[in-house]
Amino acid sequence: MSEWLYIIPVVILIGTTIILQISWNWRWSLIALAIQYLAVFWLISSVWNIGLAAVKLIVGLTAVALLGVLFPDTHHDIDEFRVGSPRAFQLVSAGLVISLAIVLSVSLGDWFPPAIPLRLGGLILIAMGLIQVGITTQPIRIILGLLTILSGFEVIYAAMVNSVLVTGLLAMVTVGMAMVGAYLSARFIREDEE
Repeated sequence: MSEWLYIIPVVILIGTTIILQISWNWRWSLIALAIQYLAVFWLISSVWNIGLAAVKLIVGLTAVALLGVLFPDTHHDIDEFRVGSPRAFQLVSAGLVISLAIVLSVSLGDWFPPAIPLRLGGLILIAMGLIQVGITTQPIRIILGLLTILSGFEVIYAAMVNSVLVTGLLAMVTVGMAMVGAYLSARFIREDEE
């Protein structure tokens, strides 16, 4: 019964990754990323104690806050400069990747020890992040995709190992990635305005 309780954050992860794929507004993307970190916390809390899992939540929300504060407050949306990847293609690719993640999470049960919700959540995050990184050239969207990939890795890693040192290291990587993403995005928009 308790394993089925952790299907809810997987459904939330599916929703947030789809929003990150198709959102044209960077504020909605940051809200989806914050909700994604809440769902990651929910999944990780099934295998770690609440204190250590809360580190993932706090660091994720810090990364969202950094992106929100450091990203220039201009009239530009993150998809204003996109190079032709329509929403229909993004939705179809998201559907295919989610279907593949579901099949893989069930079939990898013999080789891969985490519970199905953890495998499924991690695989969805990694695959959807890879799609987002692969179909855009904008720094902010690439950073959002990389943060999604890192979240997926953290979910799968948390299910197999309980290491405070690696948790701290991954927290530094997450915050550093958010800072670099905000800087590159601000520079990208400034260069485009000139």
